Amino acid sequence: MRGEAMTQISLDYDSKRMLALERKFANAINVHMPLAAKRAMEDASETARIEMTRIVREKYDRKAVPSKEINTAIKRNRTFRLPLDDISKMLVTMRLPGKTFGLLRFVDGRKTPAKQKGVEVKNRKKLRVKIQPGITTELKRAFIAKGSGRNKATGGSNYQVFTRKTGGSYHRKATPSMAHYIEPHLGGRVKVKALKKLTNSFHRNLKILTKGFVS
Repeated sequence: MRGEAMTQISLDYDSKRMLALERKFANAINVHMPLAAKRAMEDASETARIEMTRIVREKYDRKAVPSKEINTAIKRNRTFRLPLDDISKMLVTMRLPGKTFGLLRFVDGRKTPAKQKGVEVKNRKKLRVKIQPGITTELKRAFIAKGSGRNKATGGSNYQVFTRKTGGSYHRKATPSMAHYIEPHLGGRVKVKALKKLTNSFHRNLKILTKGFVS
């Protein structure tokens, strides 16, 4: 078309400012991302710990095992592995509690030996325990007697629940360990909630740490 003309507009950017921004961005990547990842790992591990306490609380009658006692057993100590060359390979190591509870605290009724001397074993009153909320179980060949040590469930006395074994030996009865209840859920509800927390926390912390790095 007659009258048209072509022209060029120089868009050269200040090279010094460009280099400064590049260094600033590199700093955000090299410094802020690992820090955001570490904070996210801490948040995720705490979420996992809380979920583990919930799993254990579901297995024990709350009157017999207070929440505070479970929280103390599932400690906050943990170790972190964060390879700086690849922060996607984050690893948190947590210790599962091997703590068990003697059955005396779960006994439904009196927690002292019953006076059944002279009564045949088959005719003696059966011992009943309430370990899980709302579930009462009758124990076969079980009785209360003095054991070693002290027991908080009876104000410091050393009564325990035992069962009779073939040959006349006795066996102290206790619950499975907390780890026994937690392990089946590590790859399920514990991991799902921890990963969700990890993702959300990482994005949130990275956004906070890198806010305003371009100015």
